[in-house]
Amino acid sequence: MQKISKKDLKKKIGTLAIASTLIFSSSINVFAHGWIINDRAHLGSNRGGNRNTGMGAVRYEPQSVGEGGRFRVENGNTTLNHAIGGAAGAFGAMRQYGANRWHRTRMPGGTTNLQWVFTQAHRTSHIHYYVSNPDFDHTRPLSYSDFTRVASFNYNGNRPAANNTVHTHTINLPTDRRGPGAILAAWHVSDAAVSWYRIIDVYFTGDGTAVVTPPTTPTNPPVTTTPTNPPASGGTTTPANGPRIWEANISFAAGDRAIHNNLQWHARVASQGVTPGTNNAIWQMMGAAPAMPVNPPANNNNAPSNTDVPTWTNAASFNAGDIVRHNNLRWRAETNTQGVTPGTNNAIWRMLGR
Repeated sequence: MQKISKKDLKKKIGTLAIASTLIFSSSINVFAHGWIINDRAHLGSNRGGNRNTGMGAVRYEPQSVGEGGRFRVENGNTTLNHAIGGAAGAFGAMRQYGANRWHRTRMPGGTTNLQWVFTQAHRTSHIHYYVSNPDFDHTRPLSYSDFTRVASFNYNGNRPAANNTVHTHTINLPTDRRGPGAILAAWHVSDAAVSWYRIIDVYFTGDGTAVVTPPTTPTNPPVTTTPTNPPASGGTTTPANGPRIWEANISFAAGDRAIHNNLQWHARVASQGVTPGTNNAIWQMMGAAPAMPVNPPANNNNAPSNTDVPTWTNAASFNAGDIVRHNNLRWRAETNTQGVTPGTNNAIWRMLGR
């Protein structure tokens, strides 16, 4: 039997300890990933149209930013800028600030739907939402003291959604604000000492209109109303029938426009089944989608008005033929359903217009 010296034994123990630490850390980092549609990282990514520029690695993995120790921000043990951006490395751009640094989504206040995309829906204890205070100063680093909690969702250790699906939270925002602000989301996983922090940069319009359909044109530069990569020729006018919601089974001709992931896309060539954003030779991103789809079915005059139908909720069950209100639009259930957000599956929900 070969004898092992104390020095060699210490080396082996140290190597095993490092390996186990790396394995544990990796299991956390690949599990708890996701973003909120139109949050800072999403709008700085290829998926979000690169409306926040100079984002480095965020462009390719918006789901990976925002990790911090459990509740460290809320407990005052770390700065908010560090939590959302990490070290000044691959995701360091997330820590930047300034009056004109970030694309801001216009939000009127009132009932507002925020949509998560969980690439890996980790088991969750809570997801909290905070809104910046009226004296919020966007020209300096963010501080947890700048925010007030407005909503909490308890998951009791369950996963909030299936992987790679849209999960909606409805919160109430102030209706008396006007000017730049921010929404902070804190996602606390339940089986690891990790929390994830997301920032949505907003411009409160102060008109109190219920339910925002983000994003709209930002109020402050550097973002402009023109798309970042318009087609060289053609596609400069909207077709007579307006853009259609993209579906894999619909054929699009060159020059058609489609709505996908809250963006409007121009078809450079005829295609079917090619998802906008996956092939720039086929689909050209034109910027933010219209505030509402422009092609509701023609025969909807007998449908109840938007104020006469119940609001869709994730917990409620609906039967085929039921009509609900969601994102300030009316939707008809094409089949029995529960938990499927209107607008994410056209085989289940049919948009009827305002």
